[in-house]
Formats: sequence, C-alpha cells, structure tokens
Amino acid sequence: MAVQAKHTVCLRGAAAVALACVLACALLALAACAPAAPAAPEEETPQETFVLKVGFNPDNAPFSFAAEDGSYVGLDLDLAQAVAYKEGWDVEYVPLENWDAREEALASGQVNCLWSGVLREYYNDACVYSKPYMLNEQVIVIRKMSVYTSAASLAGRAVAVLPGTAAYQVLAGPKANYAATFSQLVLAESYDDAFAKLLASEVHGVVCDSAAARIWITGNPGSLKRLAVLSEDYYAVAFAAGEDQLAKTVSDDLAFLNRDGTARQLCEKYSKYGVFYDNWLA
Repeated sequence: MAVQAKHTVCLRGAAAVALACVLACALLALAACAPAAPAAPEEETPQETFVLKVGFNPDNAPFSFAAEDGSYVGLDLDLAQAVAYKEGWDVEYVPLENWDAREEALASGQVNCLWSGVLREYYNDACVYSKPYMLNEQVIVIRKMSVYTSAASLAGRAVAVLPGTAAYQVLAGPKANYAATFSQLVLAESYDDAFAKLLASEVHGVVCDSAAARIWITGNPGSLKRLAVLSEDYYAVAFAAGEDQLAKTVSDDLAFLNRDGTARQLCEKYSKYGVFYDNWLA
C-alpha cells in the first residue's frame, strides 16, 4: 500500500507541473496578443519667434523720431508694433543714422524692413513693398510774408531740403529740372536746421512732406505757410527682394488695423504732428 500511495503522489505532482506549463503558455500567448504600449511622444522643438527688425530714420517726424525722454516714437513705429503684436512677433527698432544707406542695411540683413515714411515710387527693384497705406504730398513751405506766389517764383532762390527724405527724392528725380532753377539746393542737417534757416531768411523755402509742413506751420503761427504742392505719392513698407510673403502679411495686417479702428486711433494720436486719418488708404 505504501508503494501505491507514493505512485499516486508522483502522478499528482506531474499533473500539477503540466497544469503550470499550460497556464504559463496561456499567459505568454495573451501577452503576445496584447497591444503594445504607446511610445512616449517626442517633445516638440519650440519654434523661434520671428523678429521684425524695423529700420527707421531717427529724424523723420511724425513717422519716427526721438521723444523728449530720448525714446523713439512715431506713427510708423506704432504701426510696426501693432502688426508684430497681431502676428505674435517680437519687434526690434533699428535707427539708421545714415538713412541714405538704408537699402544696404536691408540687403545685409541688419534690418528686414524699412518703415519710416517710405515712398515706394522712389525705390528700385531691389525691394518689395507692402500695399500703400497712406497718401502723402511733397510741398514747399515759405515765410508767410514772402512775395512768392507759385513754385516757379522761387527760381534763382536758395531752397532747403533734408537729404534722404521723400522730398529730396522728388527733387533728385521727377522734379530735378525744377530743382535746377534754384540758386542753391541747401542740404539741411535736420528739419530743425531747415526751418531755422527759413525763419532766419537764410533760405527762401523748404521742400518737405505735408505732415512735416503741418508740424512747422502749426508750431509757428503767423510765420510760415504752404506755397505749393510738388507731387503726390504713397507710403508703404519696404522689404528685401524675395520677401513677398512678409510684404503680403504686413499688407493684410495694415488693412485689419484699419478695420478694427487702430489706424484711426494712431492717426489721431499723431494729429498734432500733421497726420490725418483722411489720408489713410489700406
């Protein structure tokens, strides 16, 4: 009987081992059929924020100029800030002391736009432009008590202009024959210099844009007046050749700023400098 009992125990032990093997195989099969655990998502590399590098003339009121505290302000700088805010860009203001070298600054990448009373009519094919956003006139300012009655009556007289401005481009380009009638075209160091010379009778007229003319006529009541309009042109933003998409984005944003009332608010902000919303085009 003892031998039979021992044999029975062995059979039971073998059965247990076999059952364990079956269970282990089943578990392995289930593990093989189970879906793989999802891979941990890769961390996205954050995109670098685009920087709108605005090249501007630091002496071009009301578009870009130094305030009393030394900071730079102006209609065009505020427009650039509004566009950058809408797009989620950073903005960097780059004063170009040598405004005559502005296209070189654009081509070299020092700036990626020129936004400072830029008139697209007088630039070359090295740039692309936004749609025009504001009308401007180039005018002649004289002393109020002067005897001059027309632009032609300044023939043989000294007239001042600020180099690098739209007025200078007009006199150097489409109105070059008219400029040749002056006894001297005086290149002023600044608008302060140009109008100081006019008020001191050192020159007989100043050629400038209509906004600058309003500033100085309003600031010198009874002393200055507008004589004549030399040309009409349009302000736009200039970009390096090939930046067509950037130009389109800024054009669309300027139109948006007009629809949401920002353009009107900024024109009113600088109205004392001769800016009028009636000249807005975008």
